[in-house]
Amino acid sequence: MVRNKVIPLNSKNYSEMLKDFSDKFLKEFPKEIDTLGILDFSLEAWNTANLNKLIPNYALENIGSSFDDADELSLLFEKMLAYKEKHYGIFE
Repeated sequence: MVRNKVIPLNSKNYSEMLKDFSDKFLKEFPKEIDTLGILDFSLEAWNTANLNKLIPNYALENIGSSFDDADELSLLFEKMLAYKEKHYGIFE
């Protein structure tokens, strides 16, 4: 059985980091997006920021078109990518 290794950031694990990350942007989400939707969106931003490190322009080439005309969410996603890379960059 494989167990997940806890990688601390000031004694925090990944689930706590993701919650802190998504909480930073809570007020910027449209009211119709529920908690699960916010966490899903935040996780997608977190993982995309990681992929951007491995595959330059990954988000630009693969994610940008998935928002259709939801400019507000597209801008929020870009903001979250930048924040993740700046504040959590070493935690992939």
